[in-house]
Amino acid sequence: MGTTLHADAVNLAVAGRPNSAKYAPYLLLVLLVDLCRILSLPFALGQLFAARIGILRFGSSIANSVRNPRSFLVDVWANRFVRELLAGVLRTPLRSAAVALVSNEVCVLANAGCVIAVCHSPWLRLLDAWCGNLDYAITLAGGRWAWQANGVNVAGGFRRVRYLVRHLKSGGRVIVIGDVFVRAGGCRTTFLGVGRQASPLPARLAAAAGVPLQAAVAVRRGHRIAIEPGPLFAAGYIRTEKAAAMRTLLVWYEWRILQRPALWSRIFKQPHEG
Repeated sequence: MGTTLHADAVNLAVAGRPNSAKYAPYLLLVLLVDLCRILSLPFALGQLFAARIGILRFGSSIANSVRNPRSFLVDVWANRFVRELLAGVLRTPLRSAAVALVSNEVCVLANAGCVIAVCHSPWLRLLDAWCGNLDYAITLAGGRWAWQANGVNVAGGFRRVRYLVRHLKSGGRVIVIGDVFVRAGGCRTTFLGVGRQASPLPARLAAAAGVPLQAAVAVRRGHRIAIEPGPLFAAGYIRTEKAAAMRTLLVWYEWRILQRPALWSRIFKQPHEG
């Protein structure tokens, strides 16, 4: 297991909290998010009815979840509506109000670099905007990129891995996708009951820069999108235990997904396949 850092830990600033002059758009957005949660109920009940009469069948991830199907489906549909709402708002002058919905609970050393590994999430577009406000780098890796470029697809102005390493060494933060799976050359593990090879990008990036690796998930809580911290691996541990760190990271993702399946993109998009 990784070593949690405690000394001089500080809570990272929440980007874009609205001041009094911008509170009205923020309040309007909060009300719209709450409306999305109300609208999700009939859609969830309809899907639940389809499941009970045999038209729809949930996958093992949902069957093994600690949440009941009704709660899960309400969560999924609310997330769908809220994501579409925020995707539209991010293209308008109210962008700052959307970014202000992000609540960061990750604690790291002050003025120290850190790799923050999140699982695939419905909120990546919002996190991308949030990262821009804080001068974070965000690395999105998946699909064809994960195979052809060894899990590296850099967005947000950092075009090569060496720039990410330099950014980390200078005290910056980098958000990466931690649950990327490759066909060869990865860390062998089991994720949600399926044998896979996980891309070692998060651990390798942290080791190359000599910074900690922090696991995290983005979860909707009411009208806020919270970045919840998970295991934190010290730089010294990452240097020698990259594979073990990645396996622990994925075990924690699996545990959180089974607690709240809608936080994971695949289940969010196709709940019956989870």
